[in-house]
Amino acid sequence: MRRTLFATTLLAALAVVPSAHGALRTFQTPSGNIACMIVDGRSVRCDIRQKAWSPPPAPRSCEQDWGNGLSVGARGKGRIVCAGDTVLSPPGDPYRVLAYGKSIKVGVITCTSRTSGLTCRNTRGGGFALSRQSYRLF
Repeated sequence: MRRTLFATTLLAALAVVPSAHGALRTFQTPSGNIACMIVDGRSVRCDIRQKAWSPPPAPRSCEQDWGNGLSVGARGKGRIVCAGDTVLSPPGDPYRVLAYGKSIKVGVITCTSRTSGLTCRNTRGGGFALSRQSYRLF
């Protein structure tokens, strides 16, 4: 029931009318292993398909899947995602590719793709680095 409610809420959120920042931007790394969604230029969430690292134990407050992605908002540090959904692109419908060495900036969020992984941050310096081998929150 909780997953169904969350999925319904997420679908409703995706039907947002575009704002000055462009409501919703999706992209993936060239490998297709990491996909991200920037919402209203104020937050970003990136999920990963395959990883060689494990997140710390889930907090008791997380009743969904834990550690399959990272996020950061307009303020504060990056955090591990607790969610019952994914922002990975659906099979056969890939997102725009953010080429290695390129960045995307929407509102207060900037993400940069490199062969070593993806880094996303807000204008206050909070964010995360994500790759198949590791992750880092800052």
